[in-house]
Amino acid sequence: MTTVAAMTNGRRGMRGALRALVLSLAVAASPLGVVAALAKAGLENEKEIMNRILLGSITNELFTKCDRIAPRRIKAFFYVIGTFNMARRLGYSQEDIDRLRNDPAQQERLQRETDAWLRAHGVVPGKPETYCRAGFAEIRKKSEIGSYLKPE
Repeated sequence: MTTVAAMTNGRRGMRGALRALVLSLAVAASPLGVVAALAKAGLENEKEIMNRILLGSITNELFTKCDRIAPRRIKAFFYVIGTFNMARRLGYSQEDIDRLRNDPAQQERLQRETDAWLRAHGVVPGKPETYCRAGFAEIRKKSEIGSYLKPE
């Protein structure tokens, strides 16, 4: 797990740390193994967790592709911890979370959903200004996504 020190180690360190945390959260988005699936519905069916993971992924894309936007580091850190804790309260183990995090199909699913949101909000891959425009729009709207971003 990423430490607070790593999360505050400059912009590049923060980007890497948040990327790792978002990928860790992707755990909640993938199918569980057959045995675990029999025991629980699966984290990928937990709507609130899935929405939180998607929010983290979108936020990560916006600030990593726009030099004028930075993450709200401490807030993002506690958001990630809260999502992990939510999964644990729902009865999912660290093994369940790790299985999901490492599932390539779920990582692809999360990226597809993130890309769809970005396209719907005017982002054009390879054009950083469109990421900035979408990020600043979220900040101005004071949306949940915008609350995890700040102008740099």
